[in-house]
Amino acid sequence: MKRYDPNELIRLRDSHFYDSFEMERAQKYRELDEFKKVFSRESLKTMKIEDYVQGLGSNDSFCYHIERTFGCFGNISSSSAYKFGIFFSKSRNQYEYYPKWGDSAEEAYDNVRDSILDLLKCGDCEDTHGIVNNLLAPIVKGKILHLYFPNRYFSIYSDRHLSFYLDFYGLLTPSLRDSDTFYKQEVLLNFKNSDPVMKDWSIDKFATF
Repeated sequence: MKRYDPNELIRLRDSHFYDSFEMERAQKYRELDEFKKVFSRESLKTMKIEDYVQGLGSNDSFCYHIERTFGCFGNISSSSAYKFGIFFSKSRNQYEYYPKWGDSAEEAYDNVRDSILDLLKCGDCEDTHGIVNNLLAPIVKGKILHLYFPNRYFSIYSDRHLSFYLDFYGLLTPSLRDSDTFYKQEVLLNFKNSDPVMKDWSIDKFATF
């Protein structure tokens, strides 16, 4: 397999592709700033279920923005809406959720919302153990963390993709191969930040390479 080539990275760093990439991303970053104002950590504490779930036809719900509006920051649309903990099923005309979240839609949603708040708290203090133990789906945890902390957490959420890139850079040890996604992200981030070329790249830029 092809391995890390510093000269190739330097060439790519100065290429037209990355210049246009950053220009195109500028608008999305502005939209992201607005999203985080509307869905601030303080407002999340009182966020209503209809402002969170998919399935009610709103393009302004938290989950819609996470999955659709900011799809360019990592695609998570390939898995079902169960990944969000709770959603509204149009075909059944009711809220759907896994039993682990509670015995009623209200209880399930409260627990999902608390898990999001706990995730952001762990993300703020870089508590990887707390992030790993959070009950939200890994791809949802990864997406939320990247959107709220774009300079700390990767926009690569798939365990398979992370393993591929770690292997590409010669970083995938046997023990790391079986580790949680977020431990893999840590190793990749430390590698990026220690590289003389890539340390000046945004995480978003690095993820597109």
